[in-house]
Amino acid sequence: MIKLNYEEIVQRIKSETNLSETEINSRINKKLKQLSDLISKEGAAHIVANELNIKLFDNIPMKLKIKDVIGGLNNVNITGKVVSVNDIRSFKTEKREGRVASLIIGVETGTVRVVIWDEKRIKELEEGKIKFGDILKINNSYSKENNGVKELHIGSSAQIIVNPENEQIKEVKFIRNFTKKQVA
Repeated sequence: MIKLNYEEIVQRIKSETNLSETEINSRINKKLKQLSDLISKEGAAHIVANELNIKLFDNIPMKLKIKDVIGGLNNVNITGKVVSVNDIRSFKTEKREGRVASLIIGVETGTVRVVIWDEKRIKELEEGKIKFGDILKINNSYSKENNGVKELHIGSSAQIIVNPENEQIKEVKFIRNFTKKQVA
């Protein structure tokens, strides 16, 4: 699979637009500030590319194995077992406020952090409709890499099927490579 670093993303934006590198970096820094550093610089670059309709990767639905997840993919479909549910956090920036939740799902090949931005899904977590041990089939998520940690992000267009029929995950290879972001 292809993995683009920050400089490669900036060069791709530059080659497909009339924007200078300075203008591109300015847009990326503005996005970082807008999201109150909730994302990495590489993640902000992916968002800017997406806003400029630059497809960094093919935009076709793909069923991936957790071990193959890399940052910058759209329409990711994946199945995993919930091995950890984290606290729901509230956030507030100058432009917006809301809540974010996260959990970790895994299979035999590894684990991935799932970040949930959709309020409907956050309420399902609060109500216990998604819990430790459940198997989740996630459709139409997008992936990011945040400080070296691979993540799947769930927005309002994603679908989560809890305990789908004929899906079994007996063993999970739990890799503890997740760090909590420090809040000042």
